[in-house]
Amino acid sequence: MAADAHCVCLDDFEKYAEKHLSLMTWIYYCSGADGETTLKENRRSFRRIRLKPRVLRDVSTRDLKTTILGREIDIPICISPTAFQGLAHPDAEAGTSRASGTFNTCMILSSVSSLSLEDICCAHSGGTKWMDIYVWPNPRVTKDMVQRAEQAGCKGIVVSVDICQVGFKRRMAYVAGDIVPRNAIIANFDKYCKNGIMNETTFLDEVKCGDPSATWADIDWIKSITKLPIILKGIMTVEDALIAVEHKVNAIMVSNHGGRQLDGVPATIDVLAEISKAVGDKIEVYMDGGVRTGTDVLKALALGARAVFIGRPVIYGLAYKGEEGVKNVLQILKDELSLAMALSGCRTIKDINESIVMEKNLYCRL
Repeated sequence: MAADAHCVCLDDFEKYAEKHLSLMTWIYYCSGADGETTLKENRRSFRRIRLKPRVLRDVSTRDLKTTILGREIDIPICISPTAFQGLAHPDAEAGTSRASGTFNTCMILSSVSSLSLEDICCAHSGGTKWMDIYVWPNPRVTKDMVQRAEQAGCKGIVVSVDICQVGFKRRMAYVAGDIVPRNAIIANFDKYCKNGIMNETTFLDEVKCGDPSATWADIDWIKSITKLPIILKGIMTVEDALIAVEHKVNAIMVSNHGGRQLDGVPATIDVLAEISKAVGDKIEVYMDGGVRTGTDVLKALALGARAVFIGRPVIYGLAYKGEEGVKNVLQILKDELSLAMALSGCRTIKDINESIVMEKNLYCRL
């Protein structure tokens, strides 16, 4: 694919990235845990879901706006935290920030970003920014990162709860032997090394995963140190979703970390409906994992997601044309969702519900 090739769907961006990124960088982004069963299922499961369109419903105009935690966004397509975006393009997270701001949607900042969270927030004042953190072994780091996010203007704290240890990525091990690319820059942790809170020689081991001893009490503690809403990312069972409700978090994200943690777990779309039904309207539910088309977005919204989040497609858009590439990705998904809504008889996001998808026992036989 030539450098000026026209990408008409998200798969085109992926093909471009595979051809133009270095082998190590490409494998870091695209790899999943172990045999990558879950990575593949995240996409395959969407294909097993069938839509049941309604007709003659005046869909001459469509409204894609919705709200997340009370803040309006123009499209229910948001950006998941993705590490080391500077490896994909010099625009890095600043380009992604500007793109998400242009579309007035939500971007979750990764703790292990190429640029500092302050620089990312300053890149564009539009849209909504949330900050992703882990429960690190050093509580001083966790607390300071939360406070920095507040001061920088972030509107929510996302706690990735599925990374008490880093999942083994077989493909990555063949190339680099480590989950952190050797030329990666982790800007957010510079100050902690300089002021002695973290050891410069061991900080990589401290920041690339959370604390294996973390419990729900740590979520309560994080709630106590911030006034920002708390979103738990990495919920995959009804049981944990209901515990999250008990601990009064504001939202959950159904996520298997893009298939990068525990291999063999279900695709997120396959557990979304039961989780969203279990929590009802007590907390908001989002999802990520395998979203590549507007019909994927439509299916996820129909099965209970208030919004979907995308990760790898943003990286592939960056690799293509930096900020403009991310805008291209968002525009394609927006246009595809709008068309899918029209063809399904949905004028607004509120019109999208479970009635437009086939019953699970039917589509699983396809």
